[in-house]
Amino acid sequence: RFSKHTKWLKIHKYQKFYSFFLYGLLTINWAITTDFIQSYQYLKRKLSYGKFPKPATQWTKLIVSKIIYYSIWIALPLFLGFVWWHVLIGFFIMHYTAGIILSVVFQLAHVMPNTEMPTPDKNGNMKNTWAIHQLFTTSNFAPKSWFVGFFTGGLNHQVEHHLYSNISHIHYKKIAKIVKETAAEFSLPYNEYNTFWKAIAEHYNQLKALGQKPSLA
Repeated sequence: RFSKHTKWLKIHKYQKFYSFFLYGLLTINWAITTDFIQSYQYLKRKLSYGKFPKPATQWTKLIVSKIIYYSIWIALPLFLGFVWWHVLIGFFIMHYTAGIILSVVFQLAHVMPNTEMPTPDKNGNMKNTWAIHQLFTTSNFAPKSWFVGFFTGGLNHQVEHHLYSNISHIHYKKIAKIVKETAAEFSLPYNEYNTFWKAIAEHYNQLKALGQKPSLA
């Protein structure tokens, strides 16, 4: 349960313990199911970057890409003589590692005590403009760490990543100073945690808080 707007279930009480283990399943879930589910939903809602594709074309591209993907990572190693369970374990470890990294990076950027998850009004409109919305809903972590910045490709500067995704991440550190000053000038939030481990601790606290049964008041 990552948002107070999500229905609370009893199992959420323990999410502070199991969430980090489940994070590792992110990319393997993408590979097996999520891509198909999202393609169906996007086509149904007619969402697209640029010209809306023909459904047959979209499905053909997805299926062909999946065939190529599984051929490279599973069929080819089996063809070369690797033991089948070695291949499957390696495939799982690869995805679990990637899943942990991606999930933690994006959770530290969004599911934090200081970030908000606003919902549209009855007319489907958001309260704030696009840029202000980014400031309320994103958070930086370890902004001064060259290693975290290098390892995450600048995603530790999530605020700047959202605002200036068309600019190389190597400039985010300098841009951050301007964004932070501008946010303060207009009394807008600028969420950041000085260290990676501080961000981890605060994310854990947020999981714990959201795992508690909401009061009826």
